[in-house]
Amino acid sequence: MKISTPKTRASHVNSGTSVDRDELPWPESSGRVMRDPKLHLEPETRGEITHYGGLVLAQQFSRWLRVPQRIDERVHVLKRHAPYHESDHILAMAYTLYVDGECLEDQAALQGSEAVLRLLGACRIPDPTTAGDFLRRFSSADVKDLETVVDEIGEAVWAKLSRNTRRRRKRDLALVDLDGHVKDLYGVQKEGAQFTHDGRWAYQPLTITLAGTGECLRLINRPGNVRSSDGAGEAL
Repeated sequence: MKISTPKTRASHVNSGTSVDRDELPWPESSGRVMRDPKLHLEPETRGEITHYGGLVLAQQFSRWLRVPQRIDERVHVLKRHAPYHESDHILAMAYTLYVDGECLEDQAALQGSEAVLRLLGACRIPDPTTAGDFLRRFSSADVKDLETVVDEIGEAVWAKLSRNTRRRRKRDLALVDLDGHVKDLYGVQKEGAQFTHDGRWAYQPLTITLAGTGECLRLINRPGNVRSSDGAGEAL
């Protein structure tokens, strides 16, 4: 991933000086850092150009289905918000994956783009090191709470299907695909990792997807020495 560069002027996003003071949601006001504003796109000759324009779709999806509110209502990892809320962290990681990020360090590409910050209505995005600290605070119960949010959002999407689509259904039947993937690891400090049958140090996550659409219903991380079917019954 490459950090987008200003077209005509340099910016100082990390200090907030490139964003109008009246637009800063922090520290002058409380609440989430990412405000998901209503967007009106138009060319700005003095602004920064970004190749992450596709984030508009993800941001509008988040706003439409109240994703930040759903996350903050159920997921409680932080004892206090200074300034980031749980939804700020989780959505920052989701947006990073949306633009083909592969690791926490790639989140810096969004963090350093003034255009992305304005798109999200935020004065700043969590730093990769801050994101890592947030992930280390997660417990098994927190993961379950987040999975509940994902399920609620999925149900909300399905409920928005048009009546014509529902009428074409001959029966209420959903087919799911279960597939294990070996994910090679580098470094020894990987909790839950094990050697695979061919000697690779890895995880072997189980993905459960909806047949036909490829929609991911659940992702279960497992050590590399498990059988392909282990955990499938519990997931279903």
